[in-house]
Amino acid sequence: MYGREIFHEKLMEPLILSSREGRIASSYIFEGAEGVGKMRAALLFADALVCQNRVSAPCGKCPACLRSRAGTHPDVVTVTSGNKKTVGVERIRELTAEVQLRPFYSQRKVYIFEDASSLTEGAQNALLKTIEEPPDYAVFIFITADKSSLLPTVRSRCVTLHFPPVESGRVVRYLREHHDEPEERLRFAAVFSGGAPERAERILSDEELERLRNESLDALSKLLSSKLVHAYDAAEFFEREKERAEQVIELWLLYLRDMLCISCDDEKAVINTDKLPRLKKAAAAVGERKLTRAIEETLLAAQMQKRYVNPRANALSLAIRIKRADMKRNRG
Repeated sequence: MYGREIFHEKLMEPLILSSREGRIASSYIFEGAEGVGKMRAALLFADALVCQNRVSAPCGKCPACLRSRAGTHPDVVTVTSGNKKTVGVERIRELTAEVQLRPFYSQRKVYIFEDASSLTEGAQNALLKTIEEPPDYAVFIFITADKSSLLPTVRSRCVTLHFPPVESGRVVRYLREHHDEPEERLRFAAVFSGGAPERAERILSDEELERLRNESLDALSKLLSSKLVHAYDAAEFFEREKERAEQVIELWLLYLRDMLCISCDDEKAVINTDKLPRLKKAAAAVGERKLTRAIEETLLAAQMQKRYVNPRANALSLAIRIKRADMKRNRG
């Protein structure tokens, strides 16, 4: 779209039109999941705001557009935390002083906060007066996965655009154009990313994830085993992978979902198609009823993990709950 590859054309088209007509707000929040393409959209909007051809902005041909796309435009400023975890008051005070200087090259100055959640409360308060009474040439774009990370006083002065997950088929097409990978891996990455194309790309390049997928499937087999001793094996695995505990649970849920699809004679809906033979064997050994209960218990384990429950204890409890439910069913 206008020389940039983005994923939310319908959302951006009215915004581009408003920039051409001069009907823009001074502050925006771009909200959506990490990796869904919010920064790409913000940069496209910045192109339009600094473009020298109002009628066709962003034209992609004028010096301003070329500089913006090269990342060298002096009036397009990306604010990051750098090597620090947060953006503090001192950095914002420097920025607010800089905002008062008129644009160097274009009619607008655009400030993109790449991760607005990194702004401390003090930094947001220091910025508040500037976004309340901004110079007529300044535009602020706050990028965040959750706008609640911003103070209500900041949110109330911004126009919020929500960037939804991208349809998985489109993510697959995007990955196919940029990565020479088997189709089954592209499909898995698209779904596992939750509709976030940039995250899907990182998944494809994450060699450690493929190891984790294989070992997680091994551990899941032990979770579903009728032997109690296997519960401790699964718990040991979960403890070893505690740094990626939430990802392991996510993988387990995807595997369980696929196994349930297989049990319901719907193999076309399977996501982990590269693991299909193992999943079919596991599904046949477990049964639909136990799989449904296992999904329910794993969802509970996911909630417990977010509450910082000890990973080993969480996995052991999960395995025992699944086995007890299975024992009750067999007795019944």
